[in-house]
Amino acid sequence: MLTRFRKLITEANYGVLALEISVVIIGILIALGIDEWRKDIDDAKVAREYIHQLIADLKTTEGLVAEKAPLNSAGDTAALTLVTLFQGEESVEPEEISELFRKASDFSNPVPVLGTAEAMVMTGDIRLIRDTVVRSKITRYLSTSRDYYLLPIYDKEDRHFTFVQDLAEILAKYRIPLGLLEAEKRAIQTPDVEGFLNDTKAYVGVQAILESRRGFQVYRTRIVGEATALRQSLEEAAGAE
Repeated sequence: MLTRFRKLITEANYGVLALEISVVIIGILIALGIDEWRKDIDDAKVAREYIHQLIADLKTTEGLVAEKAPLNSAGDTAALTLVTLFQGEESVEPEEISELFRKASDFSNPVPVLGTAEAMVMTGDIRLIRDTVVRSKITRYLSTSRDYYLLPIYDKEDRHFTFVQDLAEILAKYRIPLGLLEAEKRAIQTPDVEGFLNDTKAYVGVQAILESRRGFQVYRTRIVGEATALRQSLEEAAGAE
């Protein structure tokens, strides 16, 4: 009888112990679930902040290109006008050639704002963007902007400066004034406008500047197009949340 009683006590203790262990395990699982739930909420909040900052960066890129549009448009027009001077019969003053040259030489190719996108990739926070399509668009935009637009445009700008320098030397050869000091020399150095307009190298030079500027146009059009497309996708994703 005593043995049986002891057995019942032992089995009861085991039952209580098992129950207590089960309660502890369930408590741990609940705590882990709550932590995971909180982490998901925090991650979603950070992801939203990234999205909004990305949208701001993209708008800044669009704004920079729009801001420089008048300057670039004036330069494009000047380069085209320079080319037409070689093809026309009308007389032209040396100061006009000088002014057109100055405008055709000047440009501004804004760099896309990539800070937020780069930070997301470098820190690994890009994983917080749960939508795989949106995440892919962000990484593609970053890669395209850096590798296919920025690096080529730097090379194009260097070549543009070379074209400008070459044409400046030709202008100097024909005594076309390149500034106020040059203009003051006209009294003793008469510009040879006709010689300049009949110089094949000069014509090739202005054509090179014009084509260079057209390359700039393509660059600016593409970076704005890429920025606008991604911004619209991000705004749609943010609005769907």
